Amino acid sequence: MIFKTILFLFLFSACALAQQAETLVYDAFSGGINRTGGPKTNYSVLWLKQMAQTLGQVNGLSFTSLHYSNGDTVGLDGFAQSWGRNNAGGDEGTEAITVGAFQGDRVMTATVSAVDGGTISYINPANEDTRGEARPLIITTPTKVYSVGSIVAAAGIPPTITGDGTQDFTMLGMGSVSNLFLSIDSQANGVLRLVVPVRSIIDATHLILDYVSEGVDAALPVPMLPSTYKLFRGGNVMSLVSPSGALTVASAGDFSIGDTIEQPLGYAHTIKGIHVALSQQLPFSSNANGAGLVVANIGPQTFANGAVFSGAYTQGMEFSGVTTNGIRFDRDMAGALLRSNAFTAAAVTNLLGLFDSTGHDTYLSYDRAIDVWKTTRPISAPSFQAPAGVGVDCNGPPTINYRVSKGIVVSC
Repeated sequence: MIFKTILFLFLFSACALAQQAETLVYDAFSGGINRTGGPKTNYSVLWLKQMAQTLGQVNGLSFTSLHYSNGDTVGLDGFAQSWGRNNAGGDEGTEAITVGAFQGDRVMTATVSAVDGGTISYINPANEDTRGEARPLIITTPTKVYSVGSIVAAAGIPPTITGDGTQDFTMLGMGSVSNLFLSIDSQANGVLRLVVPVRSIIDATHLILDYVSEGVDAALPVPMLPSTYKLFRGGNVMSLVSPSGALTVASAGDFSIGDTIEQPLGYAHTIKGIHVALSQQLPFSSNANGAGLVVANIGPQTFANGAVFSGAYTQGMEFSGVTTNGIRFDRDMAGALLRSNAFTAAAVTNLLGLFDSTGHDTYLSYDRAIDVWKTTRPISAPSFQAPAGVGVDCNGPPTINYRVSKGIVVSC
């Protein structure tokens, strides 16, 4: 394989139109491979990797552009252009930016080899690279896990957990505790568990979780109940012993030689693919041209989609600060302004949902069981634009819902 690498250093010059303090040019000239299922040769002009096992904000790449005169100001600039094609299965094609935000998918497990005060030494670690400060370390030795009965309720802020009456949580302590952690089995994802510290034990069947999100008490994500559960003993990791093999733990009194241990993922974790913040201090007559996101097709061909969201979401989009229009269309369309391609026989599709004056949901819906449009509230209008069927008189405001079948008003 042949590579050409060139490093240029430019000093700033008043007569130069393009100015860079440093330019890296990397030419992958020949010998690359791109096959379905691999192997695939990956090229990077610059590759950065950062790790942190302690608290704080981690930034893989930071940049700042400050401009004190006129002209455009761009924080990050670049483009991607290709003369080839997608020849291997799974190729993404030409993408200007590809990013990912993922929660961890592995956890550290090990066996305790020594306990010296708050220092826990261990052997046979797996995924030791994922250990970190300020996260729980739980004891998974079966004889030390409490799991009698099931959980039947989880409600409130902070969350109160209710057992089915067959357990006795007071066997593990009473009042405030710092060495217990709850995992409800219905919230687990394979070997990955949602583990939350217990704040206090109220009585035999009730305990309060220390579920804190962004510094304040929060509700527990709703689990499927009733569910089995596990109450783990353990403590919070205070520091890591470098390079490996040990760490210090607060509340380490429950750990013993031979215990199996695990450091689970953190709870109350938020993931955002892209976060953009905007701020303008003064009014501007052309603010209609400003936007949080602009996607411009400047080529001669029509793209299939302006935006695509795949996967599962509770809702597709949320506009919490809109003052005029939620979505605006500036051209007539050959299709529909809103289109659903979902088709389930006898299903009801709610096209539009609003709160009424009492705060209850009202819908404009289509019922495929009888092929009619429905509303949950009467439509108040002097006339309905769809043609009325034989024997149907729709003059004047209706007193009940309009019912339309295949474009014909069948009742009003």
